[in-house]
Amino acid sequence: MPILTTLLMAACVGVGQGADGEEAPVATGPDISFEIRDIIMPSLEWRGKMMARLEPIARREGVAVWAIDDQGMVDLLNNFVRDDELSNIVAAPRIQAKLGEPVLVSNETAHHYVAHLERISDGPPGEGTQVAFKPEIGEIHDGVRVNLLESHFKDSALFAHVVVEENRLLDFHTVQYSESLKAAPGVDPDVAKASFFGRLRPGRAADGTKLGATLQVPEVASRRVEGEWMLPSNGALLIGLGPGARGDKGSKHVQAERLIAITARVQPPAVTPEGEAAPVQTPEAP
Repeated sequence: MPILTTLLMAACVGVGQGADGEEAPVATGPDISFEIRDIIMPSLEWRGKMMARLEPIARREGVAVWAIDDQGMVDLLNNFVRDDELSNIVAAPRIQAKLGEPVLVSNETAHHYVAHLERISDGPPGEGTQVAFKPEIGEIHDGVRVNLLESHFKDSALFAHVVVEENRLLDFHTVQYSESLKAAPGVDPDVAKASFFGRLRPGRAADGTKLGATLQVPEVASRRVEGEWMLPSNGALLIGLGPGARGDKGSKHVQAERLIAITARVQPPAVTPEGEAAPVQTPEAP
């Protein structure tokens, strides 16, 4: 069976921004129950076998968006997410938000690295007698973010402005930096080289001594897709982020694919104290 994690690293309501970058307005519509799954498919075979069940919606720079019905989702998860070390399903708990209220879900791991070195010395490069390097730490997020910036009705259909961003950390590359140090004034270079005290203090030494440090450079593959799409009332919006190498099986390089499945259900209206259902206000189509 695939690994199933029932909690994403972050799931927030009302923290997003509008499409123009400004703070989203306060939402007052009916409640919407969202469920978002982050699925790693072990291969691309599912595309061919499920093609007849997928309704194409958009294709942008290698990312594909489909609508799929409820039974199609069941078949997808049962038949293609197998007992495979590359398979994984991470499902956020259902998130309830007002119509129009932004929803953010993320499944990410933070990686820290030495992005820069602050040089501390008593002279310019090659002229200092004492040198030290203070690392500046950078951060890379490996994973995916799903941001539903806004939801609204068009006629009786529910639409959402969706942004999906994926970062995959492929590797950390290293770069070496070194510089020569000068002997301190009044110090005989030969004496400094032979000095036990000098060996204990490598940052202060004779001419020709070098001090080195290592920088790290992350190699990252990023994908982003954004659009306003209908969220099926029976089924899910399915976003395929395309193939990407995620591991090796023996000598074969495995091209797995990350899918994001979004379901949204309008909740029944609340019951008033008099026992009557409060009407749901559905905006007219523009």
